Amino acid sequence: EEVKQVELSKSSKQYLQNLYYQLVKNNELLLNDSLKLKFYIVNSPRTFYFSLPGGHIFFSQQLIQKHLEHEALFISIFCYEVIRTHKNIYQKKIIIPTGFINTEKLIYLTRLEVDTRVEVGKWTYHSVNRAGFDGQAYLNWLQTQNKHSLDFVLMFGNSREVSREEFLFKNFLVKNRDSLIKRDVIALSSTRKYYKFRKEIARHGK
Repeated sequence: EEVKQVELSKSSKQYLQNLYYQLVKNNELLLNDSLKLKFYIVNSPRTFYFSLPGGHIFFSQQLIQKHLEHEALFISIFCYEVIRTHKNIYQKKIIIPTGFINTEKLIYLTRLEVDTRVEVGKWTYHSVNRAGFDGQAYLNWLQTQNKHSLDFVLMFGNSREVSREEFLFKNFLVKNRDSLIKRDVIALSSTRKYYKFRKEIARHGK
């Protein structure tokens, strides 16, 4: 599979950096601004997102165009991967270098166990709320993955893991909030900068 990196405009790069700085500024005990992130949008027909140690975060064009219509969803998974790379939350796996690792192999190597994903999800919830966004959007994201489970097989292997993650995360919300507001649909509003960012990504997918 041939994949190419989407060259982002200056305004899109600034949008991502500003979002990152807002998360860091409001979560100084968890994150720090000494880690400079590098963002990669991959022009691929497959649906995925992941990060690598050292501040490298990847999103596929298909993911953004098909599943991230609302900014709150994007912020939740953006924060999730920011936390992973800041806290170096990766499985320790031994690999033998062969000179080339394809996207599928990279995603496999960055998979986490369900319990670990739930813990990162909890940090994501608190971090997103502290930054002034909707932390509960992460639950909406888990529900989105469950609804479109075939699109995310590459990332999780099977849909049962996503269902279990959603169940455990719901339990966390119920236990840690005085009242859990039922939200079947998240707020439809997104910033103009996010709409502009998505339109730019969509153009590269044509």
